[in-house]
Amino acid sequence: MTDLERSIDFYETLGFTVDERYEQEGWLLWCRLRRDAAELMLTLTSDPVHDHGQGVLLYLYVDDLDAVDADAPVVEIDAPRPAREMRLTDPDGYVVMVAELA
Repeated sequence: MTDLERSIDFYETLGFTVDERYEQEGWLLWCRLRRDAAELMLTLTSDPVHDHGQGVLLYLYVDDLDAVDADAPVVEIDAPRPAREMRLTDPDGYVVMVAELA
């Protein structure tokens, strides 16, 4: 993450709240966010994210996909996995799939 405050703002729109922060000399270097039983830890880095090299895919499951405040299309899925999902990209380029279970 290149700007943790910007990333926190993004993940708060998905229902996460900051649980713990680590700052040094006025710089936010690390934080932990929670949403129900899910935890997400973010750290400050200057390395860029490349779509083809992202080593992790984040999936967030929700009860009501229509209630997610995001400007992204909802895709219907005909497979044995979530019934509907949307693809979001966080401020640093990480893909976050938000899915609604059938």
